[in-house]
Amino acid sequence: MHSLASPDVSRKHADANRASGARVVASVRSANSDEASKGISDSDDAAATDRMSDGALRVAIALSGGLDSSVLLDATARVVGASRCIALHVHHGLSPHADAWLDHAREAARAADVAFDARRVTVARDDDAGIEGAARDARYRALFEMCEGADVPVMFLGHHADDQAETFLLQAVRGAGLRGLASMPAIAQIDSKPKSPAVRIVRPLLDLPRSILIEYAHSRGLQWIDDESNDDVRYVRNALRHEVIPPLARRFPSFREGLARSARHAADAQALLDEYAAMDMQSLKVQMEGDAPPALSLSEWRLLDIASPLRAANVLRYWIRAYGMRAMSVARFDSLVGRLRSAASDRPLSCSHEGRLLRHYRDVLTWETARRHAGRDDSELDEVLNESLNESFGDESDSHFDHAADRHNDRSSDPALVQSSRRQRDRAGDPALDWRLDWTGQPVWHLPPWHGTLVFVPTDVTDPERVPAARLRDRVLRAVQRSGGERMRVGAGRPSRSLKNLFQEAGLPSWRRDVPVILLGDAVLYVPGLGLNRDVAVLDSKTNLQTDARTGSEAGTQAGTQAGTQAGTQAGTQAGTQAGTQAGTQAGTQAQTEWLRLEWREDALIA
Repeated sequence: MHSLASPDVSRKHADANRASGARVVASVRSANSDEASKGISDSDDAAATDRMSDGALRVAIALSGGLDSSVLLDATARVVGASRCIALHVHHGLSPHADAWLDHAREAARAADVAFDARRVTVARDDDAGIEGAARDARYRALFEMCEGADVPVMFLGHHADDQAETFLLQAVRGAGLRGLASMPAIAQIDSKPKSPAVRIVRPLLDLPRSILIEYAHSRGLQWIDDESNDDVRYVRNALRHEVIPPLARRFPSFREGLARSARHAADAQALLDEYAAMDMQSLKVQMEGDAPPALSLSEWRLLDIASPLRAANVLRYWIRAYGMRAMSVARFDSLVGRLRSAASDRPLSCSHEGRLLRHYRDVLTWETARRHAGRDDSELDEVLNESLNESFGDESDSHFDHAADRHNDRSSDPALVQSSRRQRDRAGDPALDWRLDWTGQPVWHLPPWHGTLVFVPTDVTDPERVPAARLRDRVLRAVQRSGGERMRVGAGRPSRSLKNLFQEAGLPSWRRDVPVILLGDAVLYVPGLGLNRDVAVLDSKTNLQTDARTGSEAGTQAGTQAGTQAGTQAGTQAGTQAGTQAGTQAGTQAQTEWLRLEWREDALIA
């Protein structure tokens, strides 16, 4: 129940709501005006230009049904006009309420007199990117497809200042460089498919805190849904939102504005680096036939590397991004740079990243899409091309340009020693990365070096991926780098295999193998993407069952003996003992065993 407010308080609330409404509408109006002008200037079609100048540019609104997207839908329909809007909803099927959310989104669009489209997607819960990452990728693919189908060039997203602050903090604690710290751009151009029209992503509410959106929603009488998973602090972003942000806001009330300024500074600095990289690219670029992305001259890159290792590293990352690939991890990038510096001019240079192969022939460096060889699957091809470039582990989401100066200092000290240490690091995991946990029932184990979280999910005896909780309490859990030579057995009746072979069999490309190896004591227990080691999990399960059965049996025997003795007959004692033993064994086995399923979830930076 809400108590009645005094007239003065009600008047203040009304004034605040009007002010919030004005800010929301102004933000959307500004974004729409910018997009209309950009659409006109970018269009080569005279008819399209006329339509845009007449205010006919259509806008899509990504509508989940939550607070942010509900406010965005209402404000955009008011500013742009309902007839020029289309609301897009993606049904993931991950929540039992997903159907109700779809109905709510459809009704919200109908109430706003806005066109509506929805797409159902299937999200693999065991995806290598984690369930959050897989859901995010599936959502954006579906949104882009719906934009293309509706011939809509602009899509509005409801991210606000609180989302931006969370993203910045997550990137900062992960050690991100400028590109990561820039967080979410207010405007981004996305080429969803080759030869398909680009979709411009716009976040009109990015400068507004969530509190403003709440006031706007109340003033407009909007209804929205709350995703129950947003309260699950096992997810890193939720833990930050519920456990870190509140005390930070109390101590630094204007922290959102401060972090937003830092993000803009990082974005400006990265843009400047990109400008320098584009200029350097002109001197390194080799002209190729057709519209292929640029190829680089290895000899020219080496000359730049001698003059300025920082600029050489910068242009190399810029070139990788020009192919639409994510940045490499620091260790992988260091290894690539070392190979480029030492590669013989008369020998091929091949390594893979993000499904592409780096080729070196007659001084020309190019990235080619990996293709299937006859009689050999993609994972085997990937492994052949990486025989001399073992997988390295680290962050794949950020360029880490800031580390280039440290690498330059290392090179100037003792080249022979540095090259030796690099080769050793490439062959083996980092011994310093040995995280330990005395597990006492924690639901999650955050592992920042691998940018993910190990989740302990309760399950039952029917789960083939179960492990008894009692064994996890008996020995220390360790998370370490893969150093080579580790073996495990992933299925009943299957032989023990090396992790390298198992990754190949599972078809996991090299850039999906940057995961921790979870040890129980000194034995491999679990590897993300491969699952449990049966040699450890099955043995421990039997041991645990026998212990629980023995405990239940002893308890049942004692109870039965006592009951039989009290009855005063030898038959009663014997019958009680047998019945108690059987009942106790069954109860002990079923009730006393706590089963868990281990799941690896990568950190999701953008919800």
